[in-house]
Amino acid sequence: MVLTPWEVLEQRPLLDKRYLRVSEHRVRLPGDVVLDDFCVVESPSWAAMLCTTTHQELILVRQYRHGHEGTSLELPAGIIDEGERPVDAALRELREETGYRCEDATAFWQVRPEPARHRQWAHFAIAKAGRRETDQELEESENICVELCPLAHLDDALAEMVHGVHVAAILLALRRGLL
Repeated sequence: MVLTPWEVLEQRPLLDKRYLRVSEHRVRLPGDVVLDDFCVVESPSWAAMLCTTTHQELILVRQYRHGHEGTSLELPAGIIDEGERPVDAALRELREETGYRCEDATAFWQVRPEPARHRQWAHFAIAKAGRRETDQELEESENICVELCPLAHLDDALAEMVHGVHVAAILLALRRGLL
Protein backbone atom coordinates (compact mmCIF):
# COMPACT_ATOMS: atom_id res chain seq x y z
CA MET A 1 0.00 0.00 0.00
CA VAL A 2 1.31 3.43 -0.94
CA LEU A 3 0.44 6.33 1.35
CA THR A 4 -0.16 9.53 -0.56
CA PRO A 5 0.61 12.93 1.01
CA TRP A 6 -2.28 15.29 1.42
CA GLU A 7 -2.59 18.05 -1.16
CA VAL A 8 -2.69 21.56 0.34
CA LEU A 9 -5.34 23.52 -1.55
CA GLU A 10 -5.20 26.68 0.56
CA GLN A 11 -3.64 27.87 3.78
CA ARG A 12 -4.09 30.93 5.91
CA PRO A 13 -2.42 32.10 9.10
CA LEU A 14 -4.54 32.16 12.25
CA LEU A 15 -1.91 33.10 14.84
CA ASP A 16 1.67 34.34 14.53
CA LYS A 17 3.49 34.79 17.85
CA ARG A 18 7.16 34.57 18.82
CA TYR A 19 7.08 30.87 19.77
CA LEU A 20 3.87 29.75 18.10
CA ARG A 21 2.33 29.91 14.65
CA VAL A 22 -0.95 28.29 13.74
CA SER A 23 -2.27 28.06 10.22
CA GLU A 24 -5.46 26.62 8.82
CA HIS A 25 -5.10 24.36 5.80
CA ARG A 26 -7.70 23.25 3.32
CA VAL A 27 -6.42 19.84 2.22
CA ARG A 28 -7.43 17.10 -0.19
CA LEU A 29 -6.93 13.56 1.10
CA PRO A 30 -6.63 10.46 -1.05
CA GLY A 31 -10.09 9.51 -2.26
CA ASP A 32 -10.92 13.20 -2.87
CA VAL A 33 -12.02 13.87 0.70
CA VAL A 34 -11.51 17.58 1.45
CA LEU A 35 -10.91 18.93 4.96
CA ASP A 36 -11.61 22.65 5.11
CA ASP A 37 -10.12 23.46 8.52
CA PHE A 38 -7.10 21.31 9.34
CA CYS A 39 -4.84 23.30 11.69
CA VAL A 40 -1.05 23.01 11.66
CA VAL A 41 1.02 24.20 14.62
CA GLU A 42 4.60 25.44 14.19
CA SER A 43 6.90 26.16 17.08
CA PRO A 44 10.67 26.07 17.41
CA SER A 45 12.47 22.75 17.62
CA TRP A 46 14.10 22.06 20.96
CA ALA A 47 16.86 19.97 22.51
CA ALA A 48 17.09 18.09 25.80
CA MET A 49 20.01 16.55 27.69
CA LEU A 50 20.26 13.25 29.49
CA CYS A 51 23.36 13.72 31.63
CA THR A 52 24.54 11.61 34.54
CA THR A 53 26.96 12.65 37.23
CA THR A 54 30.02 10.65 38.32
CA HIS A 55 27.81 9.42 41.20
CA GLN A 56 25.38 7.76 38.74
CA GLU A 57 22.64 10.38 39.14
CA LEU A 58 20.51 11.71 36.30
CA ILE A 59 20.38 15.51 36.28
CA LEU A 60 16.73 16.63 36.20
CA VAL A 61 14.88 19.91 36.61
CA ARG A 62 11.55 20.71 38.20
CA GLN A 63 9.54 23.70 37.05
CA TYR A 64 5.99 24.97 36.86
CA ARG A 65 4.28 24.31 33.52
CA HIS A 66 1.23 26.48 32.95
CA GLY A 67 -0.40 24.19 30.38
CA HIS A 68 -0.13 21.34 32.88
CA GLU A 69 -1.22 23.62 35.75
CA GLY A 70 1.42 22.13 37.98
CA THR A 71 5.06 21.30 38.40
CA SER A 72 6.85 18.99 36.02
CA LEU A 73 9.97 16.89 36.56
CA GLU A 74 11.92 16.97 33.29
CA LEU A 75 15.23 16.80 31.53
CA PRO A 76 17.05 20.12 31.06
CA ALA A 77 15.77 21.36 27.70
CA GLY A 78 15.06 24.40 25.59
CA ILE A 79 14.70 25.95 22.18
CA ILE A 80 17.49 25.54 19.66
CA ASP A 81 18.87 28.93 18.63
CA GLU A 82 19.11 29.74 14.93
CA GLY A 83 22.24 28.16 13.46
CA GLU A 84 22.91 26.11 16.62
CA ARG A 85 23.48 22.37 16.43
CA PRO A 86 20.97 20.41 18.55
CA VAL A 87 23.71 18.77 20.65
CA ASP A 88 25.19 22.21 21.38
CA ALA A 89 21.76 23.49 22.39
CA ALA A 90 21.38 20.53 24.77
CA LEU A 91 24.78 21.30 26.33
CA ARG A 92 23.87 24.98 26.65
CA GLU A 93 20.52 24.21 28.26
CA LEU A 94 22.21 21.84 30.73
CA ARG A 95 24.61 24.60 31.75
CA GLU A 96 22.02 27.40 31.87
CA GLU A 97 19.29 25.48 33.70
CA THR A 98 21.45 23.49 36.11
CA GLY A 99 24.99 24.91 36.27
CA TYR A 100 26.30 21.49 35.24
CA ARG A 101 28.77 20.88 32.42
CA CYS A 102 30.06 17.79 30.69
CA GLU A 103 32.88 17.28 28.24
CA ASP A 104 31.27 15.30 25.48
CA ALA A 105 27.69 14.78 24.48
CA THR A 106 26.30 12.58 21.76
CA ALA A 107 23.08 13.09 19.86
CA PHE A 108 21.07 9.90 20.22
CA TRP A 109 17.45 10.53 19.19
CA GLN A 110 15.24 12.99 17.39
CA VAL A 111 11.49 12.73 17.25
CA ARG A 112 8.42 14.77 16.43
CA PRO A 113 6.55 15.08 19.76
CA GLU A 114 3.12 15.22 18.09
CA PRO A 115 3.30 14.62 14.32
CA ALA A 116 -0.40 14.84 13.52
CA ARG A 117 -0.53 18.64 13.67
CA HIS A 118 2.83 19.90 14.99
CA ARG A 119 5.97 20.50 12.93
CA GLN A 120 8.76 20.89 15.49
CA TRP A 121 11.45 18.34 16.33
CA ALA A 122 12.68 17.27 19.76
CA HIS A 123 16.38 16.38 19.83
CA PHE A 124 17.97 14.40 22.65
CA ALA A 125 21.64 14.21 23.58
CA ILE A 126 23.32 12.06 26.19
CA ALA A 127 26.44 12.65 28.28
CA LYS A 128 28.23 11.30 31.33
CA ALA A 129 30.37 12.74 34.10
CA GLY A 130 28.40 15.96 34.46
CA ARG A 131 29.75 18.22 37.15
CA ARG A 132 28.41 21.40 38.69
CA GLU A 133 30.68 24.28 37.72
CA THR A 134 28.55 27.40 37.88
CA ASP A 135 25.30 28.89 39.09
CA GLN A 136 22.16 28.60 37.00
CA GLU A 137 21.77 31.21 34.25
CA LEU A 138 18.00 31.39 34.10
CA GLU A 139 15.91 33.60 31.87
CA GLU A 140 13.60 36.09 33.51
CA SER A 141 10.62 33.77 32.94
CA GLU A 142 12.31 30.66 34.40
CA ASN A 143 12.10 29.33 37.94
CA ILE A 144 13.86 25.96 37.91
CA CYS A 145 14.95 23.62 40.71
CA VAL A 146 17.71 21.11 40.00
CA GLU A 147 17.16 17.54 41.20
CA LEU A 148 19.63 14.68 41.03
CA CYS A 149 18.02 11.27 40.68
CA PRO A 150 20.11 8.21 41.46
CA LEU A 151 19.79 5.79 38.54
CA ALA A 152 18.77 3.12 41.05
CA HIS A 153 15.62 5.22 41.77
CA LEU A 154 14.81 6.16 38.19
CA ASP A 155 11.50 4.27 38.22
CA ASP A 156 10.23 6.63 40.94
CA ALA A 157 11.18 9.68 38.88
CA LEU A 158 9.64 8.23 35.71
CA ALA A 159 6.38 7.54 37.56
CA GLU A 160 6.23 11.22 38.51
CA MET A 161 7.09 12.68 35.10
CA VAL A 162 4.29 14.06 32.92
CA HIS A 163 6.33 15.03 29.84
CA GLY A 164 5.77 11.97 27.65
CA VAL A 165 8.61 12.60 25.20
CA HIS A 166 11.10 13.00 28.06
CA VAL A 167 9.89 9.70 29.54
CA ALA A 168 10.30 8.03 26.15
CA ALA A 169 13.85 9.37 25.76
CA ILE A 170 14.88 8.08 29.18
CA LEU A 171 13.34 4.66 28.51
CA LEU A 172 15.05 4.48 25.11
CA ALA A 173 18.40 5.38 26.67
CA LEU A 174 17.88 2.67 29.28
CA ARG A 175 16.93 0.10 26.64
CA ARG A 176 20.05 0.95 24.61
CA GLY A 177 22.24 0.63 27.72
CA LEU A 178 23.21 4.30 27.66
CA LEU A 179 22.19 5.00 31.28
